[in-house]
Order: sequence, then structure tokens, then C-alpha cells
Amino acid sequence: MVKEGEENSYFEKLNVFKSLAKNGKEDTNITFNPEKMYPKNKSYYQYSGSLTTPPCSDNVTWIVFKNPINMSENEIKDIAKHLPKNNNRPIQPLNDRKILISKQQKLRFFK
Repeated sequence: MVKEGEENSYFEKLNVFKSLAKNGKEDTNITFNPEKMYPKNKSYYQYSGSLTTPPCSDNVTWIVFKNPINMSENEIKDIAKHLPKNNNRPIQPLNDRKILISKQQKLRFFK
């Protein structure tokens, strides 16, 4: 999840990778750690669900941070250019599924 806010300086490394890929360069000494893009508070929700695009099947374990990361409006637009539009389905009922909520590296049940 992303919310519009301050520029995410680590996002620039993704732009460097895109540039290298366009130019056919595979060998680089750039270190990329996606965890650097995670929110500071790494608490999350975990639940069983399915794909969000047709056929909306398969068993998927969703892990979603409680807090979104910040990105600038331009960064969000840049990513959106590469993503399909309308790739989500309406919110579904829980149907007896459990949502796990992490708290300081521990999970607890929420129903």
C-alpha cells in the first residue's frame, strides 16, 4: 500500500535498474534491498484469500503492512504507467476466515 507524500529516495534505485535494463546491461554493482522501501513500522495483517484478477481463484496468503509507504505523486504516476488498470475486485466477506495481526514480531488472532 502506498500513500502520496514525501518522495521515497530508495525508489530512485528502481529507476536506475529500469535504465540499465533498457540499455541491455545486466552486470552492475548496485545493491538493491527492497526492505528499504518498507514502512518503519513493519506490523502487518495476514489472511487467506485469492487472486484479485479473473478468475479470482487460487489460494493466496496475503501479507499487508498496516502502514503504507510514502511516495511522491510523480513516483506513483511512474509506477501506475506499468500496472494494469482496474485489477482489483470488490471487498469480499470474511466467510469465517481469520485475520492475523502482527504485533512486535508476534501474531495474534483477530475475528
